Amino acid sequence: SEYPYILLSAKNSNQIRNVYDAARKNGMLQNAFLSSMLAASAEEQLRRTREASADSAEFIALVLFGEAIQLDAMCRKF
Repeated sequence: SEYPYILLSAKNSNQIRNVYDAARKNGMLQNAFLSSMLAASAEEQLRRTREASADSAEFIALVLFGEAIQLDAMCRKF
């Protein structure tokens, strides 16, 4: 496909956070999925996510979009 999906796993939330921080610093398009987004209702998910501090947020997944060379450099260790 022209825009393939590549799935990688991380040992913990901090590994995902580090890639997320690097992607933001480099201006890459990204979207994080946090544990606060796992609640019974949309209202509860929104409330928990708003109340979570950036430092304590538990990252579950991260989606990145960019040039292959940038993605390779960031995701090489996974």
